[in-house]
Amino acid sequence: MQTQATHAEPTTMFNETELASRWKISVRTLQDWRRRKTGPQFVKLQGWAVRYPLQAVIDFEEQSLRVVS
Repeated sequence: MQTQATHAEPTTMFNETELASRWKISVRTLQDWRRRKTGPQFVKLQGWAVRYPLQAVIDFEEQSLRVVS
């Protein structure tokens, strides 16, 4: 009988500096968004290391799109 491995695919994650650079904003802005719960979803590792999964970043970017007519 074969057993099936249940390994998840690795997830690309951004740290604060990387995401701030991608969006050309300050790290402080990301910190404020987390405090106000208005920014993208994030993961907090070991109680202090903040990471933003790629899919959460993409979802936030898509939700933030505005059409100007």
